[in-house]
Amino acid sequence: IAWGVGADLDDSEKDTTYPLGDFFDAFDEVGTRIIQKEDHHHWVPCASCMSPLFQKLRATKPTRSIGIYEHLRVPLTPHLGGGGRIRAKYFGKYPVNSNRGNNLEEKLAYIASFETILTNSYHGVYWATLLGRKVVCFAFKNGLFTFRHAPSYFGNGGLDAALEQAVVYPDPLEESRAANLGFYTDMLGKYGDL
Repeated sequence: IAWGVGADLDDSEKDTTYPLGDFFDAFDEVGTRIIQKEDHHHWVPCASCMSPLFQKLRATKPTRSIGIYEHLRVPLTPHLGGGGRIRAKYFGKYPVNSNRGNNLEEKLAYIASFETILTNSYHGVYWATLLGRKVVCFAFKNGLFTFRHAPSYFGNGGLDAALEQAVVYPDPLEESRAANLGFYTDMLGKYGDL
């Protein structure tokens, strides 16, 4: 059983849905975070949404405007450069965190403290969305184009345009939790005796 799995497919395709073909054929059941064209897989995002920290931190009011949450192996800050002009304009001494480490509460508290998160990390997008924050994604791989609750994407219009297009979704936490609980119930019904 695959639960909340993602995948990066052909980089030439920048679609919001992906034909997964035989990518997950080795599994009896597939719960994937990828929005797809096929309907024989379940949409099941990362189970981290079940943490009670989301409920607690989603209710907190952001105290800062824009923060950066970057991928450990692909730092985002060098791409916000131009000699530091973009960083200086938007962030001053810009706050930066990354997906290094495993302290979920620290990561979520950081993300929740901002109105908008700039990120190139799957969990940066996902967690900020679940916390009711605006998100601008700097996609460096196509798996970052597969969100049910799509972030704004940094593109030709620059950061100003991406910030303008960023939205807060009304119920992503409830939808994600319902998908995980539904998948759990389905799998328990099918395989509970094993």
